[in-house]
Amino acid sequence: MRVFIVLLRRPGRNDLRDDPFWEFGSFGVTTCHDGNLMHPTRRRVRNGDRLAFIQGGRAGSRLILVTPPVTLRRHGNRLLEAKWDHRNVRPLKYTNHSATAPLVADEQVSPHLPLLRAHLTGVHRTTAAGALSSKFRARSEPLDAGMAHELVSLWEDTVELASASDFAVNYQDAIPGIARPALDRKVRYRECLQNNAGASLARCHRRLKSEAGSRCTPRR
Repeated sequence: MRVFIVLLRRPGRNDLRDDPFWEFGSFGVTTCHDGNLMHPTRRRVRNGDRLAFIQGGRAGSRLILVTPPVTLRRHGNRLLEAKWDHRNVRPLKYTNHSATAPLVADEQVSPHLPLLRAHLTGVHRTTAAGALSSKFRARSEPLDAGMAHELVSLWEDTVELASASDFAVNYQDAIPGIARPALDRKVRYRECLQNNAGASLARCHRRLKSEAGSRCTPRR
């Protein structure tokens, strides 16, 4: 079992952040991670690997979802998408007041993750959540077997004890803070595929700098 940590940035008030598209079992179509984890030629992720999505916020860095094994799909020239069977898989909720997703790190690393805590020892940040971000923000390597087992076990144990109300019903349930209302997610997903499938990596990076909103917002 190979597991990759994916750190998800906090959405802004005017930037909801579209990816991951949980409801379609999809990650990567906004190209926000194509410089490292989802690089079209230098990636380490391969078919059968799993992604562990960690969301930061006021309630700490929390494990939102561990995917089933993914299948990689290439669209056009550069776009690489990770897909998984989403029919019985939903992220756990993350809100600033009632997070049900399991804690990975805040001031300290979760006691359920001793190998991860040891791995972050020596990272010069004031909090464990900061050390986690520093260590994994641009990482494109899989976790070692021990840390992968810890993280997957934490996810599976939490899901086993969770009630239906603990799982996200819509996209906003799995992100912290206040954000603008979500647009039609199916439309957004299709826009991302259409706009980014033929884009070069350099063009995507230039567009990211010039746009205040989502990376897959249609160009005017």
